[in-house]
Amino acid sequence: MKRKSFYGLLTSMLLVAASPGHAQSVTFNLTGNITQGTCNFTIPDGDLGTHPVSWFTGSRVTAWSNPIVIKAVSCSPDIQNIRMTFIGTPDTSNGSYFAPVSTSGNVTGVAIELGQAGPLLTAGINPGSSLDWPLGTLGNSYSIHARFTQTKPSVTPGVVKTPITVQFTYY
Repeated sequence: MKRKSFYGLLTSMLLVAASPGHAQSVTFNLTGNITQGTCNFTIPDGDLGTHPVSWFTGSRVTAWSNPIVIKAVSCSPDIQNIRMTFIGTPDTSNGSYFAPVSTSGNVTGVAIELGQAGPLLTAGINPGSSLDWPLGTLGNSYSIHARFTQTKPSVTPGVVKTPITVQFTYY
């Protein structure tokens, strides 16, 4: 009988030892930060000059303005390309130009044309259009020009101050 109780005790001990232990889960976090490069921009106001209304006698354009230099300042080294989108109100007579906004008088019959600077001045910066600016090739400044373009047979005088917004996307 002693033997039976010994085997019973041994069996009970083995069953207890073979029973599953307690399980526990522990969670840990991995953290990090992915940043986008930054760049700041400056654009001075441009002056289109003073022109007599009598000069506009048909389909006239004024001379291009002095360069309006857009500067990229304090750009992160990972920024290689910038896309500039020019936002403004299109002229009702010709949507390829920007509508003048009168601050004095009511200027009509002309619109504002933007052009790219380079060896030859070229027009073609329309409201909503975009230009690519490769920083590695062109450096930290990009020049544009502006001028008045006659859009109607007669022009009325006044002073304009036309806002044009440049939206920058860089990568």
